[in-house]
Amino acid sequence: MITTYLSVALILAVILLIRRPFARAYGAKAAYALWALPLIRLVLPPLPSWMTPASLFPASSTVAEPAVSSAAAALPTAPSLKAPGGAVLQPPAPVESVSTAAPLASPEPAAAASSLFTLPSWEAMITTLIVVTLTGAAILIARQLHAQWQFAWLIRNDSETPSDAVRARAEAVRKQVGLRRRVPVRASFLCGAPLVTGVLRPVILVPAWFELDYSDEEQRIALTHEMMHVKRGDLLALQLAHAVCALQWLNPFSWQALDAFRADQEAACDADVLRLNTAS
Repeated sequence: MITTYLSVALILAVILLIRRPFARAYGAKAAYALWALPLIRLVLPPLPSWMTPASLFPASSTVAEPAVSSAAAALPTAPSLKAPGGAVLQPPAPVESVSTAAPLASPEPAAAASSLFTLPSWEAMITTLIVVTLTGAAILIARQLHAQWQFAWLIRNDSETPSDAVRARAEAVRKQVGLRRRVPVRASFLCGAPLVTGVLRPVILVPAWFELDYSDEEQRIALTHEMMHVKRGDLLALQLAHAVCALQWLNPFSWQALDAFRADQEAACDADVLRLNTAS
């Protein structure tokens, strides 16, 4: 997992460096497609074992304990003696030498003291990093879902159906874009510009003063842009981008990458709107 994490972080950094010249050379949609690479790397199988950090720093081999030979085995064997009557005389048993020196201190306290300064193994470090990363990602994703739930609740309670003219214009735009599903349009004081929200049940939200501040042409272009977001599946892509950045929350460039992703997503959506030849 650590290699996947680092490779995704590297891909994000590379995209941040090349996205602008890539867009100038190949277009906004091609630059937006680059952001699929971190997600693809995230779901691919892990890298081979020889590319993992553990292979670069193998665990130290265990030190073999010195063999202890018994004192009796080290002593020479005395030859057997025969008595004149034919009886075999056994040599006397060796007398163990008695040392008057103080017994050696047990090595256990020294080993315990040295263990306090022992660095953790790679396995322990990786496990800790995985736990910290997943915990932070779970908190960020939960906060994001809670904020979306709050916004959806506000829309249900603080929005109203727009005029018949706006709804008729939105229906005409939906057919022009080629969107099969019907997307409801709501007017609210909660937003200062048209937007679309809701992954499973998208809703286009327009300002309450939409008809006053926007000309008929501006209304059509704004509704076309939001309908194109729904057709392209940009809402789901944005949620996946949030999930990738949540998993990469230790990466200092992850949130900068999220802002760049949203900018490239808007540019790619505008490029599709322009291809309809309905706006300049």
